[in-house]
Amino acid sequence: MNALYKKAWRNIAAVSLAVICFAAALAQEPQVQKNSGHLSPLRVKITFTNGETETGLFTNSSWTGYTSDAFHFFGNSFSGSRMTIWYDTIASISEINDKDVLVTFKNGDKRRLVREYFSLELTGPGGSKENIDGAKLRSIEFLRKPQQDKLSNAMFPNWRYSPFTGERLPAM
Repeated sequence: MNALYKKAWRNIAAVSLAVICFAAALAQEPQVQKNSGHLSPLRVKITFTNGETETGLFTNSSWTGYTSDAFHFFGNSFSGSRMTIWYDTIASISEINDKDVLVTFKNGDKRRLVREYFSLELTGPGGSKENIDGAKLRSIEFLRKPQQDKLSNAMFPNWRYSPFTGERLPAM
């Protein structure tokens, strides 16, 4: 009977280890990708309505009635026209309230858009993902593009070596 328990525990341990390794493989850092010349993911600094801030890699979004995308979103102006906006052309999204948002582009242009429900997916160091409701945000500041290792893995600015390739990263 004792040998049966040992064999069962060994099998449970082996399955548990396989599940942990599989989960670790799925939790890899996002790859830097291009779509029509635009980049994703982007580094962002978000400010919550309570004043707290968080920095991470913006990896996906969801806007009411539109497909989620890490590269662009569709916004509606107050005139009713629908606009496609690429995230990597935005400097910030601010003045977020229950009626509208102010989008400031990197070229200095500003556009006020009708506010609909939206959420952001933020990836932190180590692959942790957080889905953030846009109603909890005061602003989103788009920072410069993340550096990448030779396999195009997105790197956080405080990393000195790629955990995937072992290569030394240039100082940012």
